Amino acid sequence: MRRDKVWYLKRMDLFKDLPHEEIERIERATKMRKVCRKEHIFVPGGEGRFVYFLKSGRVRLYRRLRDGKEWTIDYLEPGDIFGELSLLEGQTYDTAAQAVEESCVCLMEKRDFEDLLKRYPPLAVKITRLMGFRIRKIESRIEDLLYRDVPRKLAAVLIRLAGEYGVKDSRGILLRIRLSHSDIAKLIGSSRETVTLAMKELRDRGLIEVAERRIVIKDLHALEAL
Repeated sequence: MRRDKVWYLKRMDLFKDLPHEEIERIERATKMRKVCRKEHIFVPGGEGRFVYFLKSGRVRLYRRLRDGKEWTIDYLEPGDIFGELSLLEGQTYDTAAQAVEESCVCLMEKRDFEDLLKRYPPLAVKITRLMGFRIRKIESRIEDLLYRDVPRKLAAVLIRLAGEYGVKDSRGILLRIRLSHSDIAKLIGSSRETVTLAMKELRDRGLIEVAERRIVIKDLHALEAL
């Protein structure tokens, strides 16, 4: 287990430039935790005690809107760090993190991670950039929620997913991530029924194709125009 954890930490983009001795120190300061499908890793308002690294599986970051709907901010892949916004002084978690499938995470106490950043200023710069990127991403998503109707929200999220998960095939751009209409509704802060109608409209117009929760974008330019 220990060798496996060291191997994983060495291959994280965040730590790839650190010396082996520091990786060993990080290994001693982290704990591994298995997370079941749909289990929460943390919830809003919880004490921001840990920073997390996703070793395997997939994790969803989300918030609950005032009307009770869940709004998915992002899906995290192996190698991603999360909970880092808790590094802000006195910060609690402002989102929920939930395993989409059985996952494995590494936990590191906030004080240990802060000590690491003090020892390696370039790593602190990376984290600052990551935090800024996450905040801008949330602001952009909020703007989508406030100022776009459902078809345009749906087009925007499909374009984003194409950039993050898309691979080209004979039909167009296949999204490697499986999403139900309920999953998509949570990405745009809408209802499953509304998303079903909007997806049907895009299929009828020949812009997308759906089979077994796999989406193929057949006309990316038309989605961008929408």
